[in-house]
Amino acid sequence: MIAVTSVNDLKEAVSNLEDEIVVEGKVAKYLYTLKNLAPAAVFTLGVGIFFPPVAYFASVSTGAKNAGLLIAISSIGITLIFAILKNYDFIGAEFGPFKINLRRKNTAG
Repeated sequence: MIAVTSVNDLKEAVSNLEDEIVVEGKVAKYLYTLKNLAPAAVFTLGVGIFFPPVAYFASVSTGAKNAGLLIAISSIGITLIFAILKNYDFIGAEFGPFKINLRRKNTAG
C-alpha cells in the first residue's frame, strides 16, 4: 500500500501497478468528484447525440456538477483517469481529512 498526495505521485503509483493506493488531500477530492459526477456527464453527452434539446436541459440542470467535473478532469488528466477507472476499484472514502482508497482490480481470469 502506498499513500499519495499529488497527481505526479498518483501517476507513478498507477504506472507501477501498486495493489492499493491511498489518495489524500485535494487529489482525493478530485477523484471523488469524478466517481460521483461522471455518470451524469456521460448521460448528458450520450443523450445529446440523439436528442439535443434533452441534453441542453440536462446540462443546464447539472451545470455546477459539470463544472466540478471539468475541474477534476483538468487537474488529474484524462489519461490517468482512464488508467484508474480501468485498473482500480474505489473501495472507500473518508472525509476528514479527505482520503480515497483504491485497490487494483484482479486481472486473473
